[in-house]
Amino acid sequence: MRKGPRSVFPVIAACLLLAIECRPVAPGPGIEYGFATEREREISAVFRRHTGRVEVYRGYLNVFSARALYLSREVTEAAVDWEADSRLLSPEAKERIYRLASPEDERCIRFLVAFYARGNGVSLEHPDSPWQIRMVGPDGRYVEADRISTADTVGPIYLRFLPWDLSWSKLYLVCFPPTEGEADPDGRGVDLLFTGPDGRGGMHIMTRSHPEDSGP
Repeated sequence: MRKGPRSVFPVIAACLLLAIECRPVAPGPGIEYGFATEREREISAVFRRHTGRVEVYRGYLNVFSARALYLSREVTEAAVDWEADSRLLSPEAKERIYRLASPEDERCIRFLVAFYARGNGVSLEHPDSPWQIRMVGPDGRYVEADRISTADTVGPIYLRFLPWDLSWSKLYLVCFPPTEGEADPDGRGVDLLFTGPDGRGGMHIMTRSHPEDSGP
């Protein structure tokens, strides 16, 4: 005999009642919906504070675009900690990643840079590249990069917290020589200047995590 809607309703009601009565003895870990977990949101907030962006257009054409993340010790440690925890790495493996991300013999002011230039056939790390990156020092002078290398190995541990579109961009690690004293003694941030045959533009990046870190 064909069952109608009335015969199905008691079954559904019984299932709902059973679900209400069967409560877990100990609640499991909270499930978070949306973009990320609370810890990921905290790390992303720190990363956003240390990022800058510049885009230069000629008419409707994008001449070049760049994004940069200041790799402070706090930023690097947060990225490595998350990488190690998410992959359940041993302390030794975690230390290897940290040394790769922040070599002890590389004392410099470091940035992760995503760069795209229209019609640019030479990568930034190439000595003959027509595009240059300079950091504006605390005294206003331009500081040339000591080293520019691709960031294919280290870059991914940072990108999970950065909403960067890298469809056309290349990813680089850019190291500037340490300036006398602090790179940002007043806590106002630093500027990166990008120059090339078709245009120039700069971005401002904060180097302190919180405004109160700047001192009185």
